[in-house]
Amino acid sequence: MSQDSKNIVLPKRLYKYSVKREFDLSVSDNTTTDHRISDSCGIRLALTALGLHDDEQENMVVFFLDARHRIKGYEIITRGLLDSTAVHPREIFRTAIINGCAKIALAHNHPSGDSQPSPKDYLVTKRLIKASNILAIPILDHCIIASNFEGIQFYSMQDSRTFPVVPS
Repeated sequence: MSQDSKNIVLPKRLYKYSVKREFDLSVSDNTTTDHRISDSCGIRLALTALGLHDDEQENMVVFFLDARHRIKGYEIITRGLLDSTAVHPREIFRTAIINGCAKIALAHNHPSGDSQPSPKDYLVTKRLIKASNILAIPILDHCIIASNFEGIQFYSMQDSRTFPVVPS
C-alpha cells in the first residue's frame, strides 16, 4: 500500500454500488467521515486505495458524487483487455441516474505502466461529456493511473488542461 493510501478513510457506503467487483479496502467504522473528490488528489487517493494501478487488465471506474463532492459509491463499469475496454455512456450514467448523483468522476488504469492518455481516451471522454451535458450530470475529471518500475503514475485531464471542452 502506498504512503498516500494509508491515510485515506473510505466510508462504508462506498460499497453501496460496487456491484461488479469487491475490493479489500481499509474501511473505517466511522461512517460520518466524508471522503470528498474535489480535485485530482481525491481521485488519486481513492484509486490507490482500490489498487487499480496494479490490475493487469484495463478497467473503467466511476465515482458517484453528491452535490458536495462526497463519494456516494463507485462502480467498475467495464473490465477490458490488456490495452482497451469498451465504454458506453449508458453504462456510465445508469447508476448515477438511479441513485440521484449530482456529479461523477471517471478513472481508468493503463496496465502498460504509461499513464499518458491515448487518442482513444480523449474520444471516449468527449463522447461521455456530450452525454453528461444532455443529462446535466457533470464529469469532474477523467484520470488515468498506472504502475511501473518508477512507481505509481497518475494523469488528470483537468490538471493537465487537456480535459475536452464539448459545447452543449
